[in-house]
Amino acid sequence: MKLLKIEHPTTKNAKISRILFMVMTVLFAVYMCLLCYNDFIMASHRVQITQNAGYELVWSGMFTLESVFYLASFIYYIAITLAIFLLCLRTSLVTNCTAFGLCVGSALFSLLINSELAEYMVCKYNVFFFLHHNDINEKYMYLKPALVLLTITAATYFLVARLIEHKKATAPQAVSPQETPNE
Repeated sequence: MKLLKIEHPTTKNAKISRILFMVMTVLFAVYMCLLCYNDFIMASHRVQITQNAGYELVWSGMFTLESVFYLASFIYYIAITLAIFLLCLRTSLVTNCTAFGLCVGSALFSLLINSELAEYMVCKYNVFFFLHHNDINEKYMYLKPALVLLTITAATYFLVARLIEHKKATAPQAVSPQETPNE
């Protein structure tokens, strides 16, 4: 239960960086969970043509290796986000460095997930209202790399602010000449 204890940073810069880091982590995790869920649906269903020349997704009846991977990725991003939150609430340097490492690792891992179809589906159905389906081919491909870059930047800002706060807290205080003891 000691890990759940919330500790407050002492400097304003550390407080702002922690809030920014947590917000970016949540935005990134929500985006990646949407993509992994859509990829899971696409991998575990097959397209069936209907009589009126439409299509519908039909459950294929079994899990493929690809669908299991996307389901595991979905669970992974939820678990990583919770772990980062718990580690950010502590102000020890070790937990903050671990949160930084987890965030950067999961952001770089997301670049390996091929989710072009899911990104297209997310943008087509206006989950992100600022991307219209007319210009999806031009703009949606920049969304994930931009979120990865912003998340890594927020994590780096958080770690640097935490290291500065730690250095100030552990630096020896200068003794003024008036406070020196007389021999």
